[in-house]
Amino acid sequence: MFFFLMNLSVADICFSSVTMPWIITSILLNNRTISLRACAMQMYGFLAFTSSEFLLLSAMAYDRYIAICDPLHYYLTMNKRFCVSFAASCWLLGFADTFPHAWFIFKACYCGSNRLNHFFCDLTALLKISCSDTYSIERITYVEGAFLGFGPFLLTVTSYIFIINTILTIHSIKLLKGLYQ
Repeated sequence: MFFFLMNLSVADICFSSVTMPWIITSILLNNRTISLRACAMQMYGFLAFTSSEFLLLSAMAYDRYIAICDPLHYYLTMNKRFCVSFAASCWLLGFADTFPHAWFIFKACYCGSNRLNHFFCDLTALLKISCSDTYSIERITYVEGAFLGFGPFLLTVTSYIFIINTILTIHSIKLLKGLYQ
């Protein structure tokens, strides 16, 4: 459990650290311009760490499910090798998920105003100033949002339903004493 908490802490620190240096620099220097490469890196980092965090939260929910619903097999199921590969797959999938968005930034053509009214590079703002066809990246965003937004949510809720069900089926000593008197 602490292994996944450490990974979640790293993801939290990293995804907030992606935007903060640019915000502090732009405030101190009163310069709000950002290059396309820096914008792509900032957006990629933010989305990648956020996606990884969603997946890590689901991994933590599975860890709690095993600890509560099958405690005698916890160390057998959640061994070090499994936890490392589980966390690594969360990180890899989180970083692979956001690659199409960064690819779109470099592929798209921008015409008219190149100013963003945001404190960091956001995909929706970049889609608005792009004069390229945005149909494919919008569809990719919806599909990935369904899988990597709703998927981890559904897995987390399912594990908590099983946890609550397990807790409710545990008979307390008071209840057992009342049944046998």
